[in-house]
Parts: sequence; structure tokens; C-alpha cells
Amino acid sequence: MRLADGSVRSLRAFEWAHDVIDVVKDWSRLEPALKALDPRAGSVIADAVLRAPLRFPDKIVCAGANYADHLRELGLEPKPGPVFFFLKPPPSTVVGPGEAIRIPTADGARVDYEGELGVVIGKPGGSITREDAMGHVAGYTIVNDVSARGLLARPDPLVPAMGFDWISSKGRDTFCPTGPGITPSWLVQDPHALSLELSVNGEVRQSATTGGMTASIPELIAQVSALMSLAPGDVIATGTPAGVAMASGRYLRPGDEISIRIDGLGVLTNPVEGAS
Repeated sequence: MRLADGSVRSLRAFEWAHDVIDVVKDWSRLEPALKALDPRAGSVIADAVLRAPLRFPDKIVCAGANYADHLRELGLEPKPGPVFFFLKPPPSTVVGPGEAIRIPTADGARVDYEGELGVVIGKPGGSITREDAMGHVAGYTIVNDVSARGLLARPDPLVPAMGFDWISSKGRDTFCPTGPGITPSWLVQDPHALSLELSVNGEVRQSATTGGMTASIPELIAQVSALMSLAPGDVIATGTPAGVAMASGRYLRPGDEISIRIDGLGVLTNPVEGAS
């Protein structure tokens, strides 16, 4: 367990778990024991290396265009209606703190960052109501929805419906950094009132609060679970605020470093490398 002071400590009561996903998949039963833990009682692991908290989620579901200010910076107006969702394929897209994001360096790839609050599911379910949705949340993490904007549109689609290639744009290896951990839901008083800040090489590019979502977390869970059943360990990325590179033209380059900070969740930092 990683504490707010940056130390990593062992949890003897959970030494049976090979991975965090083992705990998340049994979240409903283990939640009382987790709440009762005193993490400061664990011994410090001095040489611990943080990895992505969920290396093998069943699915990563991303909400597109879920902040009004992000839409407006692209010259669009928010409209009521169902949220647009897409998937990132685990585990190949997932990397953890300090691991490199490998980006295509071909002209026109235009690789972008998107700092997002990630919702980790702890209780399975399908067709979950908005009223019951928060009871299915295990906790929260930070997600970077890396996107190659220039590879989204195909130049010569076979049919118009194949004109967009979401896999080429958003599903590449390393295109979903997550971490640095999972903050349990009971430690986050209001997930819609968290500050979110993304910087590139120390320069702040995104600065907002999660209150800017157009569809709330209960609404997202209800809409996703109406399409597909949710399983423990699934991650819902809730969208990104204004400040993306697509609006400014300042896309990522090899040698850059991206840091995303969200209140109570820590900081997720990743270097950027050119793909081999």
C-alpha cells in the first residue's frame, strides 16, 4: 500500500494476493477489512517499484467529450444525450508510473494527452441505476487517455462507416497510463469536486475540477452498464477538460514528460519515447 507521504508499506492481511486485481475482484467481501486497516502499521518496503495498479482489467471504457469546456475549446457546443464511449484494449495499452509512453513519430500522427479521473468498479452488475451506481465503485485512479489525433481518420475508407480508426488513434501499446494507485471510494469525499492538473515538462496545460463533467459518474455507470455488464476491476475513464494539444497544436514529442495530479489520488508521471 502506498501512503500519502510516498512510502510503500506491506499489508500482512493481504499477502495472499498476487496482484491488486485479486483484492478488487473480491471487493464486496473485503471492503470492511480494508476500512479497518491501519496502513501505517505495515513495514516500509524501501525498494518498492510502483506499477500500474490494474495491469489486467477486463475492460477500460472511456467517455468521450464529457467536459463542456473541452467541447467549447474545439468550437463545439455541449448537447444533451447519451455519452459517446469507446474502449482501450487491456493489457497492452496499460502502463504504470514512470513507464514510457511510446508514440509514433511519423509526420501527422499528432499525439495528444488527456488527463482523466478513472473510476474503478468493485461490485459487478448490469443495467445499474443511477441511484445504485456509487455502490459499485471500489475507488479512483488517474488515467491518461493518450491519442494519436492524426491517425483517427482513414484517408480512403471502404465505406463511410469505416472512416474512423479508433484503434489506431487510441488503442496503441502504452496509450493508457494509469496510477499511481487506487484510492478507495470512502477516502474521496466528493469525486465531482477534485482538482485536476496536467503538465508537460513542468508547464501546466490542463487545470480544472471534475465538477466540469457534463455526465456525472452515476450517469456514466448507468449508461455503460446498460450496454455491457461491469466486472470488478473494470475502469471507466470519465473524460478530459480543456487544454488538450489538439486545441493548441502543441503535440507530444519524444523526450517530453507528462504529469497528472488529482486531489487525493497522487501524481502520475510518464516519459515520452519514440516508438521503435
